Amino acid sequence: KGPLFRKFRITWQPFANRCTADSEDQQPGYWRSGKITGASESLEKTRRYKRLMDIAQLIRLTVHKPIIEFNARVGPVLVFGSARGGTTWMADVISKMTRARQIFEPFLLHRAGYFLFTAHRDPTEANCDLNYELYIRPESPSCRYKDQIADILFKPHRNSWCDKMCRHGIYRKRLIKDIRANLFMAYIAHNWPSLKILWVVRNPVDVVESQVAMRKVGYPFDWNIGHIKSQPELLHDWLSPFLPEMEAAKSLPERLCHKWCIENFIPLKQGVASRPSVLLVRYDNLVAGPQQWEPIMRFLGCGGYDAGILGRETAKPSKVSRKVVLGPGSRQERKHLCPEDMDYIERTVRLYGLDGLLSTA
Repeated sequence: KGPLFRKFRITWQPFANRCTADSEDQQPGYWRSGKITGASESLEKTRRYKRLMDIAQLIRLTVHKPIIEFNARVGPVLVFGSARGGTTWMADVISKMTRARQIFEPFLLHRAGYFLFTAHRDPTEANCDLNYELYIRPESPSCRYKDQIADILFKPHRNSWCDKMCRHGIYRKRLIKDIRANLFMAYIAHNWPSLKILWVVRNPVDVVESQVAMRKVGYPFDWNIGHIKSQPELLHDWLSPFLPEMEAAKSLPERLCHKWCIENFIPLKQGVASRPSVLLVRYDNLVAGPQQWEPIMRFLGCGGYDAGILGRETAKPSKVSRKVVLGPGSRQERKHLCPEDMDYIERTVRLYGLDGLLSTA
């Protein structure tokens, strides 16, 4: 996009809004003479520093970690689910079995209301609310996010956030893993029916226990009822009957329990699991052994996969796992939830009508 060189300077297009001079008239003289025109010295030093950091990031991404991608416009495989719900583990296994480039959580919404890696106005995840989840009605005729979602799905993107789980190499396939897309999963399935979606669901007690544990070591897992009230369509369509219970949730496990329920209640009620392009996968079944992955391989069209390689890959914990993958019949010790928390989770899950997603794990 745009020229690489203009007046003996590099123009890095995604950051042009914050790094160029004040006007086009100032640019030639500014860059030839090095004099400051129309801006304070401190502001120009900041601009120069940011430009150098942007160029350094570009060099690091393209030289230190080269990723060459062909057929970028071919639809990716999508892995959606809750945080600490097994999405990273599944994405690791699927990306290695299919030799796909793994794109890490690109549906990150900026506080200003746009997806971070599409607008290029402020590509810093620190300015995003990591716990915010956007709701979009499946058949919304005038969704302002449609073009941004299409860019994320079909255009190649390079940044340190999305590439953190991907190794350097040459790829012909893509896999997008995200934990903030459950509330518009039906929208994606409706507008792009050719894309294959793997929806991972894990036992809510395990999910909440893991999120609480990771919160104690610095991860920002939480839930804010303000995110629900700020989306009137979400409240009107699905969640108004549960508003008193949501407002009464005070402790961290209680808030995270409602977050898990909302993430799974809405796609189930929208009939996402019944669509031919979506496969609902229970994490608690996958840990039983590699034979449980056969339906996933068939769904993805990977009939000739190596069972030995699949067994080795599924035995590895994910890069963000707190422990090794549990084997069949294993039980996780509850160190971060008290019996009252577990009772509250079970009652709340039944309140949302999600009894079938409870397990004895």
